[in-house]
Amino acid sequence: MKNKDNNFGIFLMTAVLLFVVPYFVLPNLFTDIKNLEYETKIIKSTRILKEKNNSRSLPGKYITSLIIKMTDGSEIQSSEEYDKYWPQIQKKDNIGKQIKYYHSVNGSKEHNPLQIEINNKIVYKKNENLKYVIVLIVLMFVFTSISVIKLVNMIKAKTDIQNP
Repeated sequence: MKNKDNNFGIFLMTAVLLFVVPYFVLPNLFTDIKNLEYETKIIKSTRILKEKNNSRSLPGKYITSLIIKMTDGSEIQSSEEYDKYWPQIQKKDNIGKQIKYYHSVNGSKEHNPLQIEINNKIVYKKNENLKYVIVLIVLMFVFTSISVIKLVNMIKAKTDIQNP
C-alpha cells in the first residue's frame, strides 16, 4: 500500500507542475513587456509586513513582504524573492513619485509585478530573478520523467500478471 501512496504523491506533484509551469511561469517568461498590462500611480508609502504562515505546509514560518501603498488607496505586494530591491523601492525620496508596474500574464494584479519602474527608471524587471523559474522547470521535467517511468512499470507489471 505504501508504494501506491508514494506513486499517488508523485503523480499529483507532476499534475500540479504540468499545470503551474505552462500556465503561470512560461507565459511571463516569453511575453514581451510591451504587451503586458500596467498601471501608473503615485507612491504614498511603503512598509514591511511580516505575517505568520498558517498553512499546513509551512507551519510556524513567517512570510515577509513589502507593501507599496498608492495615493489612490490601492496597494501592491512584493514577496521575499525580490527583497534585494526593497531598499531601492523604500527610499524616502520615492514618496510622491510615479510608479509604473506591469502585471503578470495569468497572475494577480496586486502581487509581485513583473517589472517596477519609479520615475521611468527600472527598479527590477522580468526575468531578472530566474532561480525560481529554473527550479520549477527542472522539477517539472524530473517529476514528469519519474511519473512516466513509474507508469510504464505499472503497466508492465499489470500486463505480466494478466499474461503469465
